[in-house]
Amino acid sequence: MNDVSCGFVLDQMAAYIDGALEPTESLAVRRHVEACTVCSARIEEQRRVALAVRSLGRKTAPPGVTTVLQVIASQERTRQKRFRNAKAFVNWMAGEASLRLNNLMRPFAIPVAGGVAMATLVFSMIVSSYPLGGSTLDDVPTQIYTEAVFKGIVPFDFARHDVIVDLIIDSQGRVLDYRIAGGSMATDPSVRRSVENILLFTEFKPATSFGQRIAGRVRISFQTGRIEVRG
Repeated sequence: MNDVSCGFVLDQMAAYIDGALEPTESLAVRRHVEACTVCSARIEEQRRVALAVRSLGRKTAPPGVTTVLQVIASQERTRQKRFRNAKAFVNWMAGEASLRLNNLMRPFAIPVAGGVAMATLVFSMIVSSYPLGGSTLDDVPTQIYTEAVFKGIVPFDFARHDVIVDLIIDSQGRVLDYRIAGGSMATDPSVRRSVENILLFTEFKPATSFGQRIAGRVRISFQTGRIEVRG
């Protein structure tokens, strides 16, 4: 490389100034510059520019530049992989479709879940109001729970004493058990027998819960001249 052209020197000028050329190339460029005034002037100008740039010192890149460059590099790598072959392109299209569908449905997920939960709750409340088996009351229930109701009592001649009786009524309206809760003659055996005779022929309408017959409690107060019943 004893004889090089001005074009070669121009192409290798930066590397020559930085000392990055091979020894043979650097020697050839130096000999050409010594003989060529045009290339010599260009190299001197390039050296002054390089010295001026170095005198400015090293500038620190902004904190976000590294992240931005990494994102750009990742996007470029993904783009290259996307068009590598037909299979990679199909997989990318499927992933994009799934992502867009997920983003489209996400705003509706919570309202739809709330609507389904509310519909399930209302449906369960409606279904629970219908009896699944067994006999039902003659009337359609309008309340969630109703107390047992006194229907009628036989006209026994009850002793003229005040007696309070607590009853347990089964789901068919029959008396399961009773307890004399108070009264002036609560401990008198004759009073107890009179109470039992009356309760044997007394009729009740059972308590209900969501339209289903259930057991309930009733308190009867036998008072002089009248009978008071409480559910």
